[in-house]
Amino acid sequence: MTRYKWYRLGLPRDISHLIGGIKKKIFTAESVSGFIVMQSDSGGDNFKYAWRSKIAATDIDAEGNSVIQSILTVSVCEFSIFSKFDQVWLRVADPPRSSKELLDALESVVGFGFYVETIVFSSAVHAALLRNVDDCRLVSFKGVGAVAEEKAVARIEMASKSGLNLDRFDFLRKIDYSVDHALYEVVFRREKGQVAFSISGMVKIGGSLQPYILGLVESELPKKAA
Repeated sequence: MTRYKWYRLGLPRDISHLIGGIKKKIFTAESVSGFIVMQSDSGGDNFKYAWRSKIAATDIDAEGNSVIQSILTVSVCEFSIFSKFDQVWLRVADPPRSSKELLDALESVVGFGFYVETIVFSSAVHAALLRNVDDCRLVSFKGVGAVAEEKAVARIEMASKSGLNLDRFDFLRKIDYSVDHALYEVVFRREKGQVAFSISGMVKIGGSLQPYILGLVESELPKKAA
């Protein structure tokens, strides 16, 4: 499954200024960091951001002594920038643990007035986009709940290959809970796919329906700024 994360971008100028600035900062053999232009038929502008960093590695010399060496590595982050609903969006594929390097690089291109908002898809959005498939079932669920009168916190985790109907679990009606992770299996025109949503805003998509599901998710991006 491919992991995706979406951000709404605030720009002081139009999207063409951002795209043009990215294409001027190309990653080369001599550069510390920069962008790589990608070819894609999926629409939008697709890039990779690459940056060099050093990591410390321990080796053993011939006398058995520990020797610390610095190794130069290159990290790569793939992303797309596109317009939708009169807004500018950033979609990051398989994001690293932190997207700080990428976001800092984009800010350096845009300058003053750049801001980023992480998008998290609510349960209502899950239901809306899943209405556009022939069949879907919730096969894995993780959540956190609380029972106020008992001053208790509950961590909930359930899974079923045949599907889960949360309305059938009486104990869930007695607690206030939030969904941390939900994995759905979907079928559309005899093709199968999977989509998982997390409270962090991460969305995982897999299977032969990946392009279709990706389009459904992006059709549910916020129509207006918060």
